[in-house]
Amino acid sequence: MGNNPNAGKWFDLKATHFSLSLARIVFFSFQFCEFAQTYWNRAISFPEGSLIGNVVLPVYLVIHLLLIFGLFTRFALIANLILARVILDNVLDIYHVDYVIKYLSLALVFMPEPKALALDLVRRKEKARPGAPLPTWFYLWVFTPLALTYFDSLFFKYRNEIWQNGLAFWMPAALPNFSTGYYPEFLEVKALVMPLSYLSLIYETLFPALLLRRGRLIVWTVGVGFHLGIAMFFPIPWFALSWVGALLLFFPFHWFMDLEDDGEPQESLAYSKVVARLGYAGCVLLFLFQLSLIFTPNKVNRFIALHIGQARHNVYLDFHFTLTSPILRFYEVTEEERIPIASFDDKGYPQVSGRYWATTHFFLRFGFLNDPPKYTMWHIARYCKGSLLKRGRPVAGSVIEIEYKDVTTPLALDFDRDDQIEKHPWHAAGRIVYDENGKANFDFTRNFRHQMFDVRRPLPVRSKIVTPKKEEPKPESEPTTSEQNQNP
Repeated sequence: MGNNPNAGKWFDLKATHFSLSLARIVFFSFQFCEFAQTYWNRAISFPEGSLIGNVVLPVYLVIHLLLIFGLFTRFALIANLILARVILDNVLDIYHVDYVIKYLSLALVFMPEPKALALDLVRRKEKARPGAPLPTWFYLWVFTPLALTYFDSLFFKYRNEIWQNGLAFWMPAALPNFSTGYYPEFLEVKALVMPLSYLSLIYETLFPALLLRRGRLIVWTVGVGFHLGIAMFFPIPWFALSWVGALLLFFPFHWFMDLEDDGEPQESLAYSKVVARLGYAGCVLLFLFQLSLIFTPNKVNRFIALHIGQARHNVYLDFHFTLTSPILRFYEVTEEERIPIASFDDKGYPQVSGRYWATTHFFLRFGFLNDPPKYTMWHIARYCKGSLLKRGRPVAGSVIEIEYKDVTTPLALDFDRDDQIEKHPWHAAGRIVYDENGKANFDFTRNFRHQMFDVRRPLPVRSKIVTPKKEEPKPESEPTTSEQNQNP
């Protein structure tokens, strides 16, 4: 069943090959940037000498180039589906966007052969038909993963103070450790930031209105606006811009161009009823499976979800902002100089982005709330080791100094809080000495050890704090510390 030319009075389920090709180009262009960043930092993200980091990842970048230019598109989509899982199941610096990448790689593998903006047209000696309509089932098939991502996140957001109290825009856009530092002070106005936070929640709640004729352009504009804001103010630009690329599929270009419904038969109209019904059934199954993750989670559906890309989307919630452990930064110390390792600047703003911000801001902090924090120490050791290898520095015998900065904050609209955090001093936390075998030995200062290990500081808010449970990679050799045996 092809695209229905009479989509109905209320619904608009039309899209053209032009919108699909534009979405393909923009989405995979920014995904290329995401994985180019990962390749640049492969010494951090993969074990030394990793075949995946050194060989598979460059091949994956080539696959992205094929998709951007629309060359051998069907082969590239299948390769993208497979390699996304190979890479993201093995990368050490994980962040929530990886689930979305997997999810969309599954959705896009069923993409029709491009009829616009693709070198495949030249290769096949075909005429471009940008106005050719997409089958309705495919339109809904791509819509479903985006909608379910928002749908699932709402189960968390409506229960968290940061969203209930209109703080979810200003806090990540302005607090130094969460932001790029580009949010201007003159826009720190309660009458602006609180409505924007609520508007974001309304947008996610009403995202299905994208399927309505009257709601389509409004929802699309709000969504693109928010994700452009995320790209500017949050240190996760490639995710935000990739999402904008995906949303381009839903821009109503057919309002401004002629659909090629008549005349020469279109391949997109020749899909069998069986294929279309399978597509609709797939959308229903994804929805039911997401419900099973929400209400009846178990080992089986979690395992399946891991590989298809479905997940619980508990992002930007209270516990992310109420972590009591400080942020850390690192320096390689030599006889001649003290060389910074990218993490945070003097004011506490991140010097890294994407998965590396997630690592330095969350993974290097979460574990200090647990006892013992051996996996957090392992993450610190391998992050610093990878940074040394990336710069061509020897690991054996290297000395890394660690500093910490307090960034605790209440869940409140306090426009002075970002300035206060900027002024918080950095304190000595200790150092790492790598032995001749590259094994990390930690030596923490008394003050840092007392703050992080001996004292469980009260949380600064009323909210119940839940530390997310993450499967951590088993360290090849656990780091040691001269004081580890004294941990409570």
